[in-house]
Amino acid sequence: MMANLLPQPGHGLELPAAPATPRYRTYQELYGDATIDPYQGNYARIMSRFDIDENPGVTYLMLYEQAVGAGLIPQAFICCSNQRQSTRIYCVHMASNFVSALDGTTTPWDGLGFATLGDVTQANVTTIQLPDTIFRPRMNTRVKTLAYFEEHLDELGAYGLAPPEADEDETELVSTRQIMFLPNKYAALLMQPAGYTVRQVWDILRPAMADNGDLNHCRPLLKWLRVASTGVMRNNALGASNVMIELTPPLADAALIKHRQHYLHNTLPALFKTSDTLEAAITQMAVAVTQNTNDTRIARERKAALEATPKLPSEKFNNTLPILLSYLQIADENNVPPLWHQWANCSK
Repeated sequence: MMANLLPQPGHGLELPAAPATPRYRTYQELYGDATIDPYQGNYARIMSRFDIDENPGVTYLMLYEQAVGAGLIPQAFICCSNQRQSTRIYCVHMASNFVSALDGTTTPWDGLGFATLGDVTQANVTTIQLPDTIFRPRMNTRVKTLAYFEEHLDELGAYGLAPPEADEDETELVSTRQIMFLPNKYAALLMQPAGYTVRQVWDILRPAMADNGDLNHCRPLLKWLRVASTGVMRNNALGASNVMIELTPPLADAALIKHRQHYLHNTLPALFKTSDTLEAAITQMAVAVTQNTNDTRIARERKAALEATPKLPSEKFNNTLPILLSYLQIADENNVPPLWHQWANCSK
């Protein structure tokens, strides 16, 4: 691997020496290279640290500080967010801590944690902020067993399975963390910046872990996936799971862009290798012009999409709707008179 991917002092991870020339143009290529895996395929120890049942003394602040302090060591995590009226699952990686300048120059980002969402798109990446609570526990969520999930994947909807009742068969209480460590070789399979449905992630991860003999070592990851694939019922509607996080890119300024470019240049140097072709030169110029506005555009599009999404009556009439449903003797708010849906989408 590249010399600038060597671990920082104190991290105790020994990686092979760098090749003579840079090789990686995408993060999928980077994480797909087994020679730079800091754990060399041995995930039992790090996975056990994320297992709350095995290691209740490992706090979420400990994991956060170690994650953002890893420097240029390639490490990835899996998370889920509510996007486009469904649960989407993403890979976030290259966690980093924004370090204050030695000369005392302050920025809005000093001391905050950041990570990269997915892979490179047109020589640029999306940066998201990582709150220091990102690894907090999610305790005792009732979910279906792993065997049930494996046999009933066709039942997974936009938000996964509905939460089971306590007296249902094939259920158990599972504790996990809000986001979960994702081994490098599986991170390479989940690099689409647009994320994946819960069914797609099951179809990708479960067979790959079985083929590699990692099902036992990666039990905490499968626990997290079962929780992420189980929706939460609110106001008679199935919503995103209780490990959902917000993935809103910060509106970057010059300081944050410089921080992001530092990681891009040091992890994917081949991406910036000068090309002799006119077409590639024009592309590089276009990327240089657009990269400063990319995060702003993404934030604007997500805000517009959220505003354009039809709202359910339960989102506007929290107190009135249960009375209405009881009066009409119906269980699903989608079946209330159309006028209530019109009111829910009117301005105040």
